[in-house]
Amino acid sequence: MGAKRSKKVAIERDVAVRSRAMTLRDTTPPEPAAFHTQVWHPGIRKWVLQCLCRFVPARTANEQALSGFLSMAGYLVTAEDVRTQLKWLASEGLVSAEQRPDVGMLVVVLTATGLEVAEGRRIHPGVERV
Repeated sequence: MGAKRSKKVAIERDVAVRSRAMTLRDTTPPEPAAFHTQVWHPGIRKWVLQCLCRFVPARTANEQALSGFLSMAGYLVTAEDVRTQLKWLASEGLVSAEQRPDVGMLVVVLTATGLEVAEGRRIHPGVERV
């Protein structure tokens, strides 16, 4: 009887470990090498919107700050990639973008629509759902 019980406990422990590993794998960003070969991942667009929503005062940031946030999250992106995607988000009405000569960068502000997408209350094509 004891052998059956210990085998059952070992199986349950193995299932729990695998389940936890799958959960961690599903929530981590893509591998930088794999991401670098892609054009732009819709999940990163979502991450930029959520970053503006949660971590940036007044929901305003410049391209350099957002590039730094992406680097800290493990995404390898160039400054040109960030600028291009911020312009895409602006063309979709999710952020408003302005080229500021005084700082020499693109400055973006999260719009009401962008906030709804970041919070998962609205679905937008090209942005991963929360």
